[in-house]
Amino acid sequence: MITGLVLLVVIGGASLLAPFLSPFDPLEVRLNNRFAPPFQRPHLLGTDALGRDVLSRLLYGGRLSLLLAVLSTLITLSVGMLLGMLAGYFGGWVDGVVSFVVNTFLGIPDVVFTLALLGVLRPGFGTLLLALNAGSWVGLARVARGEVLFLRESGFVEGARAMGAGAWYCLLKHILPNLFPTMGVLGSLRFGGFVLELAALSYLGIGVQPPFPDWAVMLNDARPYLFTHPHLFIFPALIITVVILGANCLGEGLRDALDVRFQRGIGES
Repeated sequence: MITGLVLLVVIGGASLLAPFLSPFDPLEVRLNNRFAPPFQRPHLLGTDALGRDVLSRLLYGGRLSLLLAVLSTLITLSVGMLLGMLAGYFGGWVDGVVSFVVNTFLGIPDVVFTLALLGVLRPGFGTLLLALNAGSWVGLARVARGEVLFLRESGFVEGARAMGAGAWYCLLKHILPNLFPTMGVLGSLRFGGFVLELAALSYLGIGVQPPFPDWAVMLNDARPYLFTHPHLFIFPALIITVVILGANCLGEGLRDALDVRFQRGIGES
């Protein structure tokens, strides 16, 4: 967990402080300095086909991707938890409507739905945010519903209802805090999925649009030079891998730290 958190904080902090850490303008074209080799001054990671500094583009490249991934994770968690809590606690027609919507989205492949939205709507920040979140909340809503179905029959919730507590008080005071461990683990894992999904969309040319510096855009631009100048491909691919690895490590660590049954098993062994 600590390893994943450190990786994400370091990369996120470097992207946030890119205007102060970047040695060059990431959009500055210098055709007289094309394909400068890495690990040499002044371009520590070399330059690309247009003479742009690779290190500067890597620093700026995570700003939009990480922002979209963070916002998408927060939106997905909020929508999934809200609908799952309503369906699991109230049941009846509320559960029926939510389950119908969830099953409808489950019948549509995420990739097809995302590509359809991006093909119909105009490319932009809002379009990407909508496409990433259109169906990503479905799995979290199902998990939240199952957890609430169990929690609403727990003794502390029944005791609160017996003392006259209303439905929303029980949901917000007793059930919601008990959902945070599970949702936190799933959210951290979903964050890595969003980073990978956004990288795939940008690599296909329907995500972040050039010349804006982005890790996946850099991968796409480096394809013709994979064998002649591999550093153009290696560095952005490596940083995407590290971000996803950090998110997965954080999720696994949170699961082990918050899972009572897992901790009990270690204690007994």
